[in-house]
Amino acid sequence: MKRGWFCICILLCGLLLACGETTPPAAETTAVPNTPEPVSETVEEIVSAMTEAPETALPPEPEKTPEPTEAPTATPEPTPTPEPTPELITNERLDSGEFDSFYDNTLFVGDSLTLVFSHRVRDVRNSTDPNYLGKAKFLAATSMSAKRASENHTKGDVCFMYRGKRVTLPDGVHEIGPERVFMMFGLNDLAVRDWDEVLGYFAKIIDAILEKNPDVELIVEGVLPVRPAFYDKEPKWCDFNIGLEKLCGEKGVGYVSFAEELMDENGYLRAELAEGKAHLNIAGEDVWARFLRRYAAQRLLGNVTFETP
Repeated sequence: MKRGWFCICILLCGLLLACGETTPPAAETTAVPNTPEPVSETVEEIVSAMTEAPETALPPEPEKTPEPTEAPTATPEPTPTPEPTPELITNERLDSGEFDSFYDNTLFVGDSLTLVFSHRVRDVRNSTDPNYLGKAKFLAATSMSAKRASENHTKGDVCFMYRGKRVTLPDGVHEIGPERVFMMFGLNDLAVRDWDEVLGYFAKIIDAILEKNPDVELIVEGVLPVRPAFYDKEPKWCDFNIGLEKLCGEKGVGYVSFAEELMDENGYLRAELAEGKAHLNIAGEDVWARFLRRYAAQRLLGNVTFETP
């Protein structure tokens, strides 16, 4: 046992001595030229170096030249359309009957004023002008009033006659079958009745005609003036006709009037146009016919003006 420990100690001392010896100088070697050391950087090191390196400032991108935009085109001011010049219709053209064909399919209804006018038309057709006011027809009766016409019956002496038989006004219009109807009443109403009451009769007549003849064009003519011997109170025919025109507007039918062309400065029928107390003479009926021809020209041509009588 003692011998073993002795050996171990000897071994340890030997080791200590060996470690204390000086390392011999290295042998001289031949100088080797410098060669670049091999790159030993890893991929991770390269990536790290790239990300850590300061960014190189890139040159600014050149600004894009804006595309030219079209300048807004100014909206031209609309050129005002000149009003068309009205066509001048001379009295010679009117009197020639140029526009009379407008009345080819027209019916005139009324009282004795219309009846006497129909006689004038008949006489002119038979003597000088067979186409006078076209082929207009007439349905009229002496002493017929708006009140009587509105009652729509055939009793009594005052009634409409067509082809030898009594007819009501709506039935007579239906049997004749015109395209348009001109209607004139009031002469035998205004002297004896309240004017508002007379307007009520007109309303009933309009309704009855259109109910029986829904496709007809109905045109009401204003009431004509009379002489003082027929009506000696203050004549206010114009006032009544204003109310009549308003009624026609409410009913959706036409209204025309030439009453003012027949009046004197006091509102009565001018003496030179009168036949008796209320009727028109030939000169007065020519005023009526001239008015109808002007109306026809306006309907047929539109924008017209007329020569001064």
